[in-house]
Amino acid sequence: MTEPNVIDNAGAVAYGNTIGGDLRQNVTVYQYVQEFIRARRLDGERIEALLRAYVPPRGRDRAAEVLGHRNAVALIGKEGTGRRTTAVHLLAQRGLTLRELAPDEEDGALPCEPGCGYLFNADSLGPGVDLEDHVVRLREQGSALAVWTTRDVRRDPGTFLADIGVELEAPEPERVFRTMLDAETGLDEAAWWRARPELEPLVKNALPGDVRRLVSLITKTMALRGCDDTAVGDLIDAYRNWDTYLQERFAKPDLDLRTRVLLITVAMLEGAPEAVVYEAATALGELLDLGPGEGRGLAGAGVRGLSAASEVTRDADGTVRFAKPAFATSVLDYTWQVYPLVQEQMRTWATALPGRLRTGDDAVLARLARTLADLADRQRDLVLIQEATADWAAAPGTRPFAVEALVRAALAPGIGRRTRRWMYDCAYDRRRPDAILSAIAEACGQYGSVYPENALTRLRHLAAADSEQVRRAVREAVTRLAGNEQHRMRVLGVVVTSAKSPKSATAFCGAFLDIVATRDTDGRLTMLDEAASGRSRRFTSMLSQGWQAALINPATADRTREVIAAWLDDALFALRAGDAGRTRAHTVIGVLGRAADGDARYLPRLVRAVNEWHDRADGSETRTALRQAVISIASSADPLAPATERKGAA
Repeated sequence: MTEPNVIDNAGAVAYGNTIGGDLRQNVTVYQYVQEFIRARRLDGERIEALLRAYVPPRGRDRAAEVLGHRNAVALIGKEGTGRRTTAVHLLAQRGLTLRELAPDEEDGALPCEPGCGYLFNADSLGPGVDLEDHVVRLREQGSALAVWTTRDVRRDPGTFLADIGVELEAPEPERVFRTMLDAETGLDEAAWWRARPELEPLVKNALPGDVRRLVSLITKTMALRGCDDTAVGDLIDAYRNWDTYLQERFAKPDLDLRTRVLLITVAMLEGAPEAVVYEAATALGELLDLGPGEGRGLAGAGVRGLSAASEVTRDADGTVRFAKPAFATSVLDYTWQVYPLVQEQMRTWATALPGRLRTGDDAVLARLARTLADLADRQRDLVLIQEATADWAAAPGTRPFAVEALVRAALAPGIGRRTRRWMYDCAYDRRRPDAILSAIAEACGQYGSVYPENALTRLRHLAAADSEQVRRAVREAVTRLAGNEQHRMRVLGVVVTSAKSPKSATAFCGAFLDIVATRDTDGRLTMLDEAASGRSRRFTSMLSQGWQAALINPATADRTREVIAAWLDDALFALRAGDAGRTRAHTVIGVLGRAADGDARYLPRLVRAVNEWHDRADGSETRTALRQAVISIASSADPLAPATERKGAA
């Protein structure tokens, strides 16, 4: 198989600018959310892991034929059949750069770049998207498209999707189980689990998605139990969501309300210190009108009672967690489904916890954000995300957790599309509080490392906000997205276009200046490095257009001159380095010079910036020559060039 080129969506490193928050906290939460994002983007490691455990479904060969002839294929099948992994497999075989999209209908035209293999769930495709014309453009770029859908599009004769539709049927589940188990566990462990006859009913007739979940639960069970008969029983219960166990547990007359509250609290905050769990349980009890009760802090059996039931363990560091695999998610889901009247209280309780708890441990609150977002996804509860965002974004100390919950929800399989649509609606009408809009912008800067076009659509609307806080959040989010080399051309294209729009000019001109002023760990200007490496004429042209927008925007005029001075300093240093630096210096001269290009809108402002830089220090011959070279290129189309070289108007 041809080795695929892979887009690394890692994004920029954490930066020191925060929006009313704490840098240490932002970096901590950034690390948590990046782990989640890495598991969802198609980087080299992820593609290798997917294909290592891949068993082709029936219909794969026909799909490869259609993709070869039509440059596109629509994979039809039930959820869990292996449609997405087959799309990855087919495109990776062609040596394309894989890019997964989230084409929500509000996002407009699909991207079309050279050498890319695009893939997405066609069930979310807007009705106005013409895939046939898009595929023609992809072919011209040497790119291809693979989509998947649950609809039998072949029943829509005369449509493009019908022409490229191929039905997939799940492969033999026993073979899938063996392959995935070998990929995720050691040889001895895999052999031990394969030999368990109790697992045969679970594997029989299972779809690949179900088998993947079973194998994931095996790894979690082994971490708690190793490989023994007890582990097998726990695995089977976990695969069945502990449903029978929880029915019996909650039906016991001696299971008082306080114990139920404690179970729910441990599930929401698993891994938290015991004292924090008690504090949170007290808060939930108050919402449920339990009151302190007789004995107050000594009421009920406490965590020790749950330990006696072999449900909870207390680690040496005082943290509590369940002793059963995947028990936390099962407890929360069971409570949510069996006790629907408690859902409102649970929403109120969970979203109020960060302000109630006296813990200073960011890991506890980050865990809460993750658990809440995952619960919202499983239960398809967008209200839980909306309320958490409103409550947490309002305070600097909890804003990062609002961002994490939003990122996880935006990328989640069940609630992702609805979350992104809500974020779009907020960005479009801009009627929500600034804190919510800023959190949405920051979340776009994170999940945009997976779906850049989708995030940029929302950032363009947010950039038109009147609030400086929101515009600053947009600027920082866009700068973060541009920190990824593989996204940079797309991001820069949006920045340049949006910087010319009156509504979004201030935010995107600021973002452009942040991007061109970014330095790597060695202190070198990143954009200048790329431009000097001869990346493409289109890239340097976009840089010049960005300088044009920044030069004439009143809100960024002063900073534009500062960043121009930084570029000229770099060029001066390069010239003094001799022949080795001439390409770099010539790049600065060309990019800045073409930003004016003899145009009276830009030329006087550029001349002023260059002259101010020149006059900051004693004019050496090299410094003066550099000034003259930039102005010469800038004024080449202006018949009055000599008159403007020294006295540029602001």
